[in-house]
Amino acid sequence: MATIVVGAVALLIVIVLLVLFFNTQMGLAARAVGNNSQMSAANGVNNANMKIIVYMLSNGLVALSGSLMAQTNGYADGSMGIGTIVIALAAIIIAEILLRHLTFGQRLLTIIGGAIIYRLIIAGVLWLGVDPNALRLFYALMLTLFLAMPRIENAIQQARLRRQNRKQLMEDKPNE
Repeated sequence: MATIVVGAVALLIVIVLLVLFFNTQMGLAARAVGNNSQMSAANGVNNANMKIIVYMLSNGLVALSGSLMAQTNGYADGSMGIGTIVIALAAIIIAEILLRHLTFGQRLLTIIGGAIIYRLIIAGVLWLGVDPNALRLFYALMLTLFLAMPRIENAIQQARLRRQNRKQLMEDKPNE
């Protein structure tokens, strides 16, 4: 229980610091480089320096998370982080698909929710008795499904709109 509290406090501190940093002039410039490097360069932002700053920040966060993981487990191993990038990618995808058009801080919080949802889905699959060796296939299928969800939603919305248009045409069409 204490590790969850320490992790939650550390996570909250990191999120607050990231939100504060990315709302400064330098942070906004870094976000601009990530969104459109050509436009940010046209506005006088040094893209190379901003990339170095963001790399330094991200590597510092990786080091912090690795140190927290080592402290929690009581040891460190070179293979401890294997698969973490898949979990991070899945958390981001799940959060972005479920909740859109959020502020930066809200997005960071929803990514935590995405990671929890991802872990709950994996726990449910293991509970159903799926062979743990087949989990990589399940990871790939789950990520494919979450990536396809916006297109599926768009196709459903377009089909609904076409149906409404046909219905409207039939009502407006004079009887011959």
